Amino acid sequence: MNWFEIFSILLGWSYTLCWGISFYPQVLLNFKRKSVKGVSIDFLVLNVLGFICYSISTSALLFSKTVRKEYSDQFLINDQANQQLSSSSNRLKTPNVRFNDLVFSLHALILSLITCLSYIVFPASYNYLNLIRSVSSVKVLISIIKYLPQLNMNFKRKSTIGWSIGNIILDLLGGILSLFQMVLDSGLAHDWSSLTSNPGNC
Repeated sequence: MNWFEIFSILLGWSYTLCWGISFYPQVLLNFKRKSVKGVSIDFLVLNVLGFICYSISTSALLFSKTVRKEYSDQFLINDQANQQLSSSSNRLKTPNVRFNDLVFSLHALILSLITCLSYIVFPASYNYLNLIRSVSSVKVLISIIKYLPQLNMNFKRKSTIGWSIGNIILDLLGGILSLFQMVLDSGLAHDWSSLTSNPGNC
């Protein structure tokens, strides 16, 4: 192990420590004040969702032989220069994920869940509507970005074979009809706030 590798390990554990400690002030503040007033439930729910995803991906990249093999096959550079490298060429074939990444992701997930649980511990300041709107907003975000990986795959393959265009057409048509219904219902009720108060239904 050379000095650069040792320095890399030190950097990894240093950012793990910094990021890990960063979760404690909010948890301690909530319990000290016995309140979650001032903390967005949207932020907390999205944080939990993000760290669930990060923990799954980090675990898979570290421990799944199948995922590691697919990573190697997809990102291996097969030019002559890399084939001439000795032991370091093996590192190019494995994901650049370390054990400290897994420690951070799981620790962050646990602390994010604890912070979310403080909404249950201090129910007087709990707002169910904010939670429901947060969950609804996650669905809207997913609806906006879910087609990007498929577009990328179609572009790389230079083909749409295997992808049902009917799904896209019906999804788009359903979205348009849903918007028309929301506008019509808002007009009939003389209340246009429903257009912005329920983003998941738009």
